[in-house]
Amino acid sequence: SLAGLTYEDFIQTDAAINPGNSGGPLVNMKGSVIGINSAIATSNGGFSGIGFSIPSNEVKYVANALIKFGKVVRGYLGVSISDVRHQSVREVAETFGYHGKHGVLVQQIEPGTPAANGGLKKGDIITMLNGKKVMTMNQLRDQIAMTHPGDKVTLGVFRNGKNITLTFPLGTQPQTLDQVAMGGGGSSSVAPMASKKLGVTIAPVTAAVAKADHMTAPRGVVVTNVAPNGLAASVGVAPGDIILSVQGVRVNSPDAFDSALKKLDLAKGVRLSLRSPSGVEQFVFVKSGN
Repeated sequence: SLAGLTYEDFIQTDAAINPGNSGGPLVNMKGSVIGINSAIATSNGGFSGIGFSIPSNEVKYVANALIKFGKVVRGYLGVSISDVRHQSVREVAETFGYHGKHGVLVQQIEPGTPAANGGLKKGDIITMLNGKKVMTMNQLRDQIAMTHPGDKVTLGVFRNGKNITLTFPLGTQPQTLDQVAMGGGGSSSVAPMASKKLGVTIAPVTAAVAKADHMTAPRGVVVTNVAPNGLAASVGVAPGDIILSVQGVRVNSPDAFDSALKKLDLAKGVRLSLRSPSGVEQFVFVKSGN
């Protein structure tokens, strides 16, 4: 995720963990250490049946990093991704021609990051990492994080109907990402245009709106209103979102948006590329009859 860099991948257990147990081992029935006890879910300060432990593979990585470097350093791609196994994401992936059941869809790439420099593109589906199938977003995220910065990774990628391979070095995961200021504001001298098909009203992205959204230049069309029961609302489109493209066609004016939409059949579904007021980009799949 680009919006936050705090990742957790705990083992949930019903083994009793009480104050003072944190840092102790979680063992399986064979006596093997599988985790380090870390936290509990409680309303009274005592054990209530739910505990959490850090997995042993992550513990090993952290321990080795501390011994070798004196601090924990994690590998970094610089992408926002979503699981293809989820139906809404799978529908988007199918518009790119991908019909597989595993992998992750690249929703956004931060400029200047290892992913951008390595040739990864928005809309790619990452299917392999170092020769192994990528089944879930968490799997890819964890394996990248536990790869040392500077080490090269090889990604199997589906793009434009073909499987390609990209190899490039990882960067160092930053401690935090600056939170992008909420967008909004800025008026348009052009009257908003209503799209009854989608249930949205759109307007040009002015220089003021682009600046508020931390965009280098105006692009796309901004959503000014969303019909509560419309198609756009059903997939989470909200006022303030910027529609960057329609089925891969960039739309930098309401007329361009309207023209692109008229060429498509909503009954078959349409892929939209959105940018939220917080700067996060994602694809959504809109289909009439959903």
